[in-house]
Amino acid sequence: MSSKTLRLSILGLGGLIFVLLFIADRKALVTEDQPSAEQANQSEQFFPSSLIALQPELAVAAEKLSQTKDSFQLQQVWQEIAQSSPDTLVQQWCRSQAALMGTDRLALVEQSAALNQYRSLSDTSLQQAINTLELNLRSKAILMGESDADFVVERALLLVNTNGRSMEGILELRSLAEANPENVKIQLILGEFSLQTGQWAKAEERFQKSLKLDPGNVRALIGMAESLSAQSKREEAKGFARKALERSESISAGQKEKLNRLLNS
Repeated sequence: MSSKTLRLSILGLGGLIFVLLFIADRKALVTEDQPSAEQANQSEQFFPSSLIALQPELAVAAEKLSQTKDSFQLQQVWQEIAQSSPDTLVQQWCRSQAALMGTDRLALVEQSAALNQYRSLSDTSLQQAINTLELNLRSKAILMGESDADFVVERALLLVNTNGRSMEGILELRSLAEANPENVKIQLILGEFSLQTGQWAKAEERFQKSLKLDPGNVRALIGMAESLSAQSKREEAKGFARKALERSESISAGQKEKLNRLLNS
């Protein structure tokens, strides 16, 4: 073999070795990247990406959650994460998930209500995740209480608070009101919806029905004061405001302030 042929063979072999080493390095890099990608995917099964960005150590918590199969133990892990987290939103997310793993209906309702304070987040993806969690909590609470007399009312309220199904829920409540004219709760809910939408006369009618069924009902007294005031029936409104304030132990500080403003107007 000539020296020139030998040199070409050596160069060719060197090039082949270089290519093989390059491919091996690329494979190594891909292999190194895979665990972190898998870890990220695993984390997002349990936490919205915004929360992970806020608290990166949630990736470790997600790994622990993924290894826990028993629902009772899973509930405990969620509670542990909530207790150890410095962020209030992460704490609330974990407490809600823990409630979802359990069978305490009161806890389900309480955590669902607690999520309401996060209904105006600018992060739409996180907002959607929280809305879904709230819906899951309420759905489970309602299913657990299906034998309760107020089950159908709770179901309608769930629809009212579900994006895209609000009108369906309101129509169901109206049908329930017609079918159950002596159900104070339904009349109050419809009265409060009428207040929110500026239907003052309709609200007054609903609260009047409520007070016929339950003369001392504080929600109805406050509703009457608000609906009458909005219709410029000040003196009548003040009468209901005074009656409501007589039951001040059942009224929040904000409601008291609002009623007192009406009386002083």
